[in-house]
Amino acid sequence: MAVETIQCPKCGSPLEITDGTRLAECTFCGSTLRITQGASGHPLGVLEGIKEDTSLMAKERALEVVRQRIARLEEERATLEGEHQAWLAEVRGPGTLRRKIENELWRSLPREERDRYAFPHLGKVLLGIAGIAGFLWVLAIWVHLAGLGAFARGALVAALAGSALCLLYSNGRQMARLQGLVNEHIAQNAYKPRIRSLTMEIKRARAREERLREEIDRQAMEL
Repeated sequence: MAVETIQCPKCGSPLEITDGTRLAECTFCGSTLRITQGASGHPLGVLEGIKEDTSLMAKERALEVVRQRIARLEEERATLEGEHQAWLAEVRGPGTLRRKIENELWRSLPREERDRYAFPHLGKVLLGIAGIAGFLWVLAIWVHLAGLGAFARGALVAALAGSALCLLYSNGRQMARLQGLVNEHIAQNAYKPRIRSLTMEIKRARAREERLREEIDRQAMEL
């Protein structure tokens, strides 16, 4: 029986076979070879597991692509989170952006609602009384009416104090409403949905990465 030498297509090692051999195993790398007849008429060894090898390589390439995608998504998410934190710090601080947002949010309210936080009518009345009392005080000093002057001065102080309290009350209510509007604006900012979407994409990509790793490990053990 004739013996011929072929070359392993995987590692290049020589392998002796006899006539009629259909399958052979490389003694160097362990690959299973299917023996066919080449164009020259001499035996030719073809990797029996070439399809499995090709499939394994494709999955390894797919795994690398998934890992690169995860890296890009995580970098994009980290950039957005940094921008989000910087935006939050500026919005919560006393800077220009905070005042701009407050003005825009306040103007977005219906006029009827804004009027509810305006300087109260009582404060306007007290300011009117303060004006009259101030005039009477000056008049009393001019005509030397001590009794009227004392009364007018007391009325003036009381009216001004009442007006100041009304102003503080009005401003306090307006600031509380503005803070509520700003908090709602922060909760509904555009960064959160984008960060949430990226996080979900990363989770799906990591699940794909895990499945590919399992398939590669299982297929590698079968070869």
